Amino acid sequence: MKTALPLNVAKADALLREAAACCLPVCITWQRRGGGVDTGRARLLDIDEDDGGLWITRPAEWRASEVRIPADGRISVSFEYGMKTCQFESRVVKAPIQDDAARKHGPPVKLEWPTEVIEQQRRRFDRVGVPAGCSVPVTVYRLSDGGDTAQSEPLLSGRMLDLSPGGLSMELSADQDLMAQDDDRVICAFATDTGGPRLKVWGRVRHGKRTGRGNLRLGMQFLDLDVGLQGQSNRKNIISLASKFSLM
Repeated sequence: MKTALPLNVAKADALLREAAACCLPVCITWQRRGGGVDTGRARLLDIDEDDGGLWITRPAEWRASEVRIPADGRISVSFEYGMKTCQFESRVVKAPIQDDAARKHGPPVKLEWPTEVIEQQRRRFDRVGVPAGCSVPVTVYRLSDGGDTAQSEPLLSGRMLDLSPGGLSMELSADQDLMAQDDDRVICAFATDTGGPRLKVWGRVRHGKRTGRGNLRLGMQFLDLDVGLQGQSNRKNIISLASKFSLM
């Protein structure tokens, strides 16, 4: 699942400049002359400070001739940045065809500075839904004042909706108030086997919202699954439980 979000102008500008400074690889897509779609690979190269253009290496598909360059110059560009995919629409404004032996990838291609950059958040792990007829209670505790143990009284309780090594989502009854805010650090407790001991996993609240039925839906990100023997044990048990869900 991906969540698309247009970046504001300042953030988009900073992102493109940093991506160009790192010469990040990009995937480009364009309408083929005569119909259909073509794709190619290139790298971001530089920013043209004079008119705000963006330079990329010449895609291999364009190096022999300009036959494949889109007639209207319009292309779509995407690249990976951390755990995000960024995409923008642009237009080729300069694509010299003369041979330039000094450049490894041939003469570069200049694009218009994009008017909008879309950012998509990618999950590191696929969530597995809890099968119908299976109920996994989840209890959320606020951290103690010292920040290292759970308070004795539960903060929230509900049922698990989906699970992965990256986190979980849960549903709370409509009569509960959302007693947590985004980025709050909490401890989630749930069992991996019926009647078995409950796992206690450190987490962070990522989002909370009301559903159409009035119930609360809460998204949690796990924080400690790569830390210490206990974290690694929790991770193993969570992967095992998610695998069981996928087979049910």
